[in-house]
Amino acid sequence: IASRSIADRDDLGKVIELMALFAARNPARRENWRETEERVLKMMMDLASATPERWADQMRKAKADGYVPAQGEVSYEDMREFVEKDSYKITFATHHHLELEFKSWQLLAGLLGRRQWSLMRARPGQTGFVTTDQPVALMWSDDPNKRGFYGPGFGLAKTAVLFPVSNELALLGTFEGEPREGDLAERGVAMVNGTIIPHAHKQVYAAADDFAWSMQHTAGRVMRGSQLLADQMAGPPEKAEAEA
Repeated sequence: IASRSIADRDDLGKVIELMALFAARNPARRENWRETEERVLKMMMDLASATPERWADQMRKAKADGYVPAQGEVSYEDMREFVEKDSYKITFATHHHLELEFKSWQLLAGLLGRRQWSLMRARPGQTGFVTTDQPVALMWSDDPNKRGFYGPGFGLAKTAVLFPVSNELALLGTFEGEPREGDLAERGVAMVNGTIIPHAHKQVYAAADDFAWSMQHTAGRVMRGSQLLADQMAGPPEKAEAEA
């Protein structure tokens, strides 16, 4: 930030590790993992209680392994009712999430390190870049607004990663092209902010509420941060919170 440059490769490497940490560890990603594992475990519960005979076999194994007391048992009828009502939620200990996130962090750091990184600078006196509660924005490089059955991946070609480092600096990483550094006029900063904001889960963070942003539906007009929550097409969820 002090040098307004990424020429120092050691500094850039540390920023890439920080980026990987943010990408691997955030509430939305953790909940997605929990939901995926919950779906799998509920399918297993459904199969385990599919018939009285199968449930009796599960009980025998659970008692033999010490998970159920010898005299303690849940009847097939009670378990089947419990499973079919589906009124329960499966949660996991924090260390389980941390183990998954650490493995993911190592993989993401390697993938991000292979990208060509360009530095965009907001000019002095501008309101600068915003960030969000999901600060690592991953998108297709040919069309950031493209939607499809499969989303972009950190290891896929023709994808871009956008990461605001500070109010004045933002990084853009791709597998194609050459790295560059340059200053952006306000319209350019507004376009970057307009790409970052839709990736927010609930919150957008900015140094002040007059930050510039521009999206496809604003037809090139530069909007201000104070107008964001009133814009129904801006992208964040209905209950988004703008925090200055």
